[in-house]
Amino acid sequence: MKIIQCLQAYREDGDDWTFDHYSIVLSQGTEVFKAQSQLEFTISLDIDAEQLDCPLIPIPKEDLWPPFTDHLTLAPHPLPNDTFLKKPSLIGLGSETGPKPREILLHEAHMCEILRRHPHPHIASYLGCVRDEGLVTGLCFVRYKETLSDRLRDSNRPLNLRSCLKGVKNGLDHLHDLGLNHNDINPANIMLDKEDVPIIIDFDSCQREGDLSFGIGTPGWTNGSITGISVRKNDDFGLMQLYKNFLKDA
Repeated sequence: MKIIQCLQAYREDGDDWTFDHYSIVLSQGTEVFKAQSQLEFTISLDIDAEQLDCPLIPIPKEDLWPPFTDHLTLAPHPLPNDTFLKKPSLIGLGSETGPKPREILLHEAHMCEILRRHPHPHIASYLGCVRDEGLVTGLCFVRYKETLSDRLRDSNRPLNLRSCLKGVKNGLDHLHDLGLNHNDINPANIMLDKEDVPIIIDFDSCQREGDLSFGIGTPGWTNGSITGISVRKNDDFGLMQLYKNFLKDA
């Protein structure tokens, strides 16, 4: 059994906040459990259930993993070394409100299938779904070197930002030509490859124009007046923020 998430939870205590417990998420194959523990665990740690000081609560598989169908691409097996496996976020797991992880995972898979049929040099290369016991448990992409956020922290390696942001705009234009909006353009969702080519990633918020989006964007990078709706203005705003923050003379 492997720890896949461990977060601190706090409770309100007068005018202050006091530590209450750790929210733990564990997995064993396609089975996932949650627990509330006083113990802190390291992500990816293999443990026995007896090591916990609290009961395990199973999460129904139907909330987590969508079924694999013929409309989806199967990722190579075994996965190549130069790939990245994206798993659904399990923050808020078990909440009665909001979309289930399986809904977000399947939605992103459908968006990526469109992009796979219409590739672009500034859009992440999607290799397919990982299947386990007939269920989709992750999405496989080509692995890129680093995020734009990380690269900008390294003052020893200059980056042609004007060329970089032009590439981002070209990738967005391609999405818009397909009738899609990304809805969460920010420096953490732009990767750079070994040649400093910018690559747009993370398509769980991607949606057709005018439809509801699963994501709400990143504060400060999405047009707040239209949060929750997929509109091109979200992408235009994010791109404008990139220019304002990193090309102040543009």
